[in-house]
Amino acid sequence: MILVNETAISAGIKHWEESTCIIFQRVSPELKITPLIEFIKGDGCYSNVGAYRHGRQYVSIDEGCNTLGTVAHEIGHVLGLFHEQARFDRDNYVQVVHTNIAYEYAGQFVKQSLDTINPFGVDYDLGSAMHYDQFAFSGNGLPTLRTLDHNYQLTIGQRKQLSFNDIKKINFAYCNRTCILQLPCQRGGYTDPKLCSRCRCPEPFSGIFCELPRPGSSLCGTLEHHANEAIQTLTMAGVGECNYVIKIFMLQAKPSKRIYLLFDAFKFDSSVLCGDSFTEVRYKDVSNTGARFCNVKPEPLVSETNEAIVMYHGDALSYFVIRFRALEQSETDSKTAVKSISVLNFIPYDVDLGIPATKLVPT
Repeated sequence: MILVNETAISAGIKHWEESTCIIFQRVSPELKITPLIEFIKGDGCYSNVGAYRHGRQYVSIDEGCNTLGTVAHEIGHVLGLFHEQARFDRDNYVQVVHTNIAYEYAGQFVKQSLDTINPFGVDYDLGSAMHYDQFAFSGNGLPTLRTLDHNYQLTIGQRKQLSFNDIKKINFAYCNRTCILQLPCQRGGYTDPKLCSRCRCPEPFSGIFCELPRPGSSLCGTLEHHANEAIQTLTMAGVGECNYVIKIFMLQAKPSKRIYLLFDAFKFDSSVLCGDSFTEVRYKDVSNTGARFCNVKPEPLVSETNEAIVMYHGDALSYFVIRFRALEQSETDSKTAVKSISVLNFIPYDVDLGIPATKLVPT
């Protein structure tokens, strides 16, 4: 009998148990108990979608599957999760490049309908652990998936851990009756079925109602920044994890106000898929996974609301320098206006010297 990696499987199970009301009970495979999930060392990583009501369900965890995120991915299938790019609304977020898919794997990209997928009101998540990466099942080495917002191309395919929305869907499916009272959670949070007196919050937030930035490393400095018409600077370098919240007070701001972000200096680990060293910017829905950058300096970004989140995951060689300010709606109406802001209103930054550079160089 070929033995599976029990450490990896236990870590994947623990990841789900710590985040949901679901409990997995280990039993001897000799017992005639059904339904039963049996982990095997098959040919690759795979599982059917949905738990069997009768009989034994096999989940394959081969040598290349022994990471927390991959094991959690396969257990996600057992719990009822399809691949994220199989959602009925995927065409609003990604383009499937069918001509680049290896012929024998075309079935892996079939789109489901509302009859087979219930999203429980949770939006499409490009950072889901259930999402394929850009080169999945490629027959020619070219991308099989392209994000419609190109800033998210390195977000898709992560297998580090379950995303907030992966967990949210399963909690809504299995745990909605755990808490009698529902708390007024902010920023897409919801009443935590593990502790009904608090909210379960998206990664950058903490507090009882998700009202605070989640504390990070000691070097992060101030986590909450208030944007106005003046240009401000946010810098971070070295090892650490920081969750920066940049917002405009609605009491003093017009509803049309947005936040403009310009990366003046940027260095993170070069990788086809952003791993442990990257910056994530949430400039759309702050509760959903944002655009991840690790090998190319981001273009200027404009938030869709009065709030933007910058998440720093750095190693010893990582750093960024970000200039930001509030924008009027008229300044965001055209790309020409946004470009003029970056050229005229910002001074390039020399990260080695830590002082403004002497030349104005448009990018």
